[in-house]
Amino acid sequence: MSPRLHGGRLWLDEAASGLFGFVHPGSAAFEEVAFCPGWLSGMAFIDGYALVATSASRDGQGAGGLPLEANLASYGARAQTALCVIDPARGEVVHWVRFDGLAELRDVAVLPETVQPAALGLAGDDIRRVLSIGPDRSGRPPRNGPAAA
Repeated sequence: MSPRLHGGRLWLDEAASGLFGFVHPGSAAFEEVAFCPGWLSGMAFIDGYALVATSASRDGQGAGGLPLEANLASYGARAQTALCVIDPARGEVVHWVRFDGLAELRDVAVLPETVQPAALGLAGDDIRRVLSIGPDRSGRPPRNGPAAA
């Protein structure tokens, strides 16, 4: 589970069932909003959508005997490693990005106002050639110095 408070609700992704939903505060009952095909781990919200990470396997294990196995069968799906975009208001997965050849995703993070994101490995020369820090556009004074005059 990756509990998150958002919009006055406690949202959960049930890892071993593939179900995304929220908990009713009075009864503590879980209400399913959407099914995502895979082990769920990680969740973030942005612009009215939930982003949920799914994995084809968890620590190299399949879904044998867990609720996820039955849910995959009932939806006619197979577990996959993906990032699912869910519209909580409609209760459906509206888009996804699948990562073939990758067994697991562990979390999701939203980086607002990020321009030209890239993933760099720590081995090799790419990190030395590509990594750069752009100008500070926050309008806030520097943390370790006097405010700009």
